[in-house]
Amino acid sequence: MVNTTNSSNQSALDVACRYSQDDSVQVLLAAGADPTKEHDGCHPIHTALNAKSDACAATLLEFHPEQVHVRDSKYGGTPLHWAKTKEVISLLSNMVFVDY
Repeated sequence: MVNTTNSSNQSALDVACRYSQDDSVQVLLAAGADPTKEHDGCHPIHTALNAKSDACAATLLEFHPEQVHVRDSKYGGTPLHWAKTKEVISLLSNMVFVDY
């Protein structure tokens, strides 16, 4: 149920990331939300980064550190390609060399 999508094929995790709802992201991930579920070629981490939601991106990476390497299927961009703030660039840069 937690991975059900709406009429636009967005999961609750996508919507929470889009609107920078970090508390909701935490609850959804704890309940088993799938961070690999794509919407329009992007994963929730890309959505969070596009929305400049550093807190949501950090939470996604805390629960699923392997998401640091996930590529969007539209452009092939990793989260580091999508990063928009120096804080999240620093976070991602420190994680990118760890083998998940």
